[in-house]
Amino acid sequence: MPKEDHFGKVDSSCHGLIALPAEERWGLLWVHPDPDGILDLETKLGRLANELDSWDLERYSYRGGTVFEHPMNWKLAIDTFGETYHFNTLHRNSLAQDFYGNVQTYDCYERNHRTMLCLKNIDTLRIQKPR
Repeated sequence: MPKEDHFGKVDSSCHGLIALPAEERWGLLWVHPDPDGILDLETKLGRLANELDSWDLERYSYRGGTVFEHPMNWKLAIDTFGETYHFNTLHRNSLAQDFYGNVQTYDCYERNHRTMLCLKNIDTLRIQKPR
């Protein structure tokens, strides 16, 4: 504990750090919350492991983020804000300018889920010639 004298007496037997199974892979840090747990990313992620590998996230760095704090149930947030069918009507002058409304994917990978929205600039891929 750096600068231990700044904290006063600390009983490390009940406030100390414990080692957890952890692994850095695909530009992400994965940690199992159980000290005796087994971190088996291939089993937990299934087909998503290969996809994460292809994204080459190691080349990116964190530049900050935005936090919106609202007291609500997480399920309400996902069900309310995780769909796009209302974009063309309610957000025609903002989000609908960049996203296709009512177009998204939802994939399940064991206990993991992914949803993706469709940006309109995907249309630029239609005119690109294959390499």
